[in-house]
Amino acid sequence: MTEKEILIEKFYQLLNSSSTSENDIQTFLETNSSLIPLPFILNHALNGNSVISKLNLGNTYVTDFAYLTKSTVKWQLVLIELEESKKKFFTKENLFSAEFNRALAQIDDWKIYCDKYKDRIMKQTNALRNPLNGNPVEIFYVLIYGRNEEYQNDEYRSAKIAELEKNSNLRVMSYDSLVSEFRYKTAHYEDKNKIILSPRGDEKFSLKYHSNVYGSFLFDRIDPNYLEIPKNFHSELLNLGYDIKKWL
Repeated sequence: MTEKEILIEKFYQLLNSSSTSENDIQTFLETNSSLIPLPFILNHALNGNSVISKLNLGNTYVTDFAYLTKSTVKWQLVLIELEESKKKFFTKENLFSAEFNRALAQIDDWKIYCDKYKDRIMKQTNALRNPLNGNPVEIFYVLIYGRNEEYQNDEYRSAKIAELEKNSNLRVMSYDSLVSEFRYKTAHYEDKNKIILSPRGDEKFSLKYHSNVYGSFLFDRIDPNYLEIPKNFHSELLNLGYDIKKWL
């Protein structure tokens, strides 16, 4: 069994446990960051090979993950909401469940906030968009929810899920879809470990996990005033080959 399949098996054990919470899933993904999916990825891949954990949208909303990706002419900021894997998409009458509707409503709330206060979000992520801060930013949304057994062999239910994404900046994924993307999507290094950042105030970040990632230009481009690197990571990053003299 490959390392990838071993990790998938561990993840399914977590998903299949009746006691698993949304927070358990978040922690597992942060410490096994190769599983974090990257829908809407652009041709320049994951910016800084880094994902933000718990990016605030004002004082009301908190995303579970967020990341930036870019092309030559634009950025995309992708905001991810995790829900429990045991939650149901549908009722017996093929209507969306109350839980699923609540999750969709939360994404709608995010959209309203981002439309109204986009300048605040640009300020929050400005340090990570250096040196192309002037390029336009589009915002996309990902809802990771439930399991695909409810709709994968049901044409009507599959169509209802697909309709949510039609002409939309929303992607709805089951946890099985997440695993499938980890297995097969590799063109932009989607299945590799990522650096995990935590917000510190309105414009700064702290390194939470470096995941033994090497090759990120994050440390070359970000102003050290906007990124805290805990001292316990210094020797590990130096051993990986990073030039972090600005932080020493």
